[in-house]
Amino acid sequence: MNITRSTLSAVAIACIAPSWGVLHGQVDPSGSWRTWRTDHFRVHARTELRESALRTAEEAEWAYQLLARELEPPRGVIELVLSDDVDFSNGFASTFPTNRVTVYLAPPGDPSVSLARYDDWLRLVITHELTHIFHLDRADGLWGMLQTVFGRAPGLFPNVYQPSWVHEGLATYYESRLTNAGRVRGAFHEQLLTAAATDDRWPAPGDAVFANPMWPGGFRPYAWGSRFFEMSEATGRDSVIPRFVDRTSRQLLPVNVSSAWRPLTGESVDDTWRRMRAAAAGAGLRDPDTVLVRGLRSEPMIRLSRDGSRLAYRWRDDRNTQRVVMIRVSDGTRIGVRRANEIHGLAWAADSLYVAQLDFSSPVQIRSDLYRWQPPNSWTRLTRGERVTDAFVTPDRRVGVLVLRRGVRVPMLVGPGSLMPYPAPAGNDWGRVAISPDGRWVAGARHANERWDIVLWSVGEPEDVRLITDDEALDGDPSWTSDGRLVFSSERTGLPQAYLYTLGADDVQQITDVRGGARDPVVAPDGTLFYGTLMADGHAIAATSRVQPVRRAVPSADSRSRPSPLRSPVPSPRE
Repeated sequence: MNITRSTLSAVAIACIAPSWGVLHGQVDPSGSWRTWRTDHFRVHARTELRESALRTAEEAEWAYQLLARELEPPRGVIELVLSDDVDFSNGFASTFPTNRVTVYLAPPGDPSVSLARYDDWLRLVITHELTHIFHLDRADGLWGMLQTVFGRAPGLFPNVYQPSWVHEGLATYYESRLTNAGRVRGAFHEQLLTAAATDDRWPAPGDAVFANPMWPGGFRPYAWGSRFFEMSEATGRDSVIPRFVDRTSRQLLPVNVSSAWRPLTGESVDDTWRRMRAAAAGAGLRDPDTVLVRGLRSEPMIRLSRDGSRLAYRWRDDRNTQRVVMIRVSDGTRIGVRRANEIHGLAWAADSLYVAQLDFSSPVQIRSDLYRWQPPNSWTRLTRGERVTDAFVTPDRRVGVLVLRRGVRVPMLVGPGSLMPYPAPAGNDWGRVAISPDGRWVAGARHANERWDIVLWSVGEPEDVRLITDDEALDGDPSWTSDGRLVFSSERTGLPQAYLYTLGADDVQQITDVRGGARDPVVAPDGTLFYGTLMADGHAIAATSRVQPVRRAVPSADSRSRPSPLRSPVPSPRE
């Protein structure tokens, strides 16, 4: 094969050019670090994270074992860094200068509906990021020859040139196929696709990329990409994806996805894209009765004051600016607006609104703390560096919080100068917690047995726990009506909808059936139901004047659930 001088010049420029992509936050290098070695990984973490590092090493080897059955393994040992520096969930992968994965220990909670469908956070994020390594490390044909000459230069990884919906779609597909959860099995992506198809805002393949700033922005590569690859599995073509990765890793023009896809499936990318749209119909569901606010860029996190007169919610715009908005329910007029950082939780106590938000505690550390807002101007910081991710209020008007401790949220009380444990049942993690109007019962979204369920217990008696839901669906967002009934959201019918539980009767009824789904349901004393839904232009707050059961069958478990591959034992890591 002849290589022209111009080709060599282009390759040389690519080799010395800096790597492109998103600049990720840096891990704090201070403290005492240790390394644990396995057959395929070196796991790096601070000494105090030893237990999490050992579990990370085990999950990484499991994920490697499963992915190696599908895709050609990457070259060399993979560096895996575990960080507990930030109070949000994320991970990222890089192939230059070596194969590296960084994982943030904090798991997603109730506010992160796009990520909340996980069996084990470390398992999901490691599987996702490791898929990137398996995919992007491949360099065959001419690309492999060039890497032999120039080394692991950033411009010589062919699969990097593919659109972001391919990168993230593959990783999201495998995170769902190789674990007991994942975003393909969750409802958020289904909401996005249904809204886009219903309102004729379906993107072309070239628009489902990170560079597209229009809503849904950065969610689009994950949602449309994973659905694209899931379609091949749904048509019985499991081997398509491994062969697709093989072909693109040796294509001279790897950016041309269709040239690799058509020989394997008999259809172009556009053909598969059209089939995806036809499947996202949302038939048989209703539109919201009343839309109060729309075009929000994140979940509104709706919170109703105890007397039902005021409604607070999170408002995020296209520039990622966040504000807390407080309105009067009777006429919708604004009582106050307060700019805030990334908001993790809201809770009412009398005339005050408690807000959990992120703050930089150092140049490389981000912590979430609690503030009290009394409109129009009073804004008081209550904690510093305590890692508060949500709040609730006890019957005696004490403030309870969810506190992040080494990858687990635990309920605690805010005391004078310190935090104190709040009696709660055992759980791997906690989402929203709410106490009944009579002060007798606590309802919470608990992560246990690799899933989210709604549990109920008597105040001060956590050993007497009652399962309100017990299925594979994602259940969350508990709140109470003024007459002591429990409202929550569940994905048991596919899309999230609102449900009502009556104590004593031990009865669960579905009370919404809307096309955009319903999350964060709250019921005012006059019977008005407020909830968050998803529309083609973003998140919205909707309302219906009456709470009543809908005529629809409610399956006992999530219909998208399916068993993951068996995991073989892996050797223990070596220190």
